[in-house]
Amino acid sequence: MVPTIIELPSTDATEAARAKFWRKAVARLTRRQLGERIGYSVQAIALFEQGYDHTGKPIGARAWTRYRMCCAGMSVKNFTWGTMT
Repeated sequence: MVPTIIELPSTDATEAARAKFWRKAVARLTRRQLGERIGYSVQAIALFEQGYDHTGKPIGARAWTRYRMCCAGMSVKNFTWGTMT
């Protein structure tokens, strides 16, 4: 399999494009690997990366916030309740 180049999305890119870039180029995870770590299904991650839910409606701000926080939590190495370090 030939690797593809994933370019950094522009600052005005959609949230979906930035999420997909982060997973592939920054976290370097498959959808399955990410799902196992954050508790989302492969199908749900695919929908976030498309920007639309299963009915074709844009994913809402509240869902994006939750997804973003789950992904951000992977970056924290030493989390303990009650501290902000």
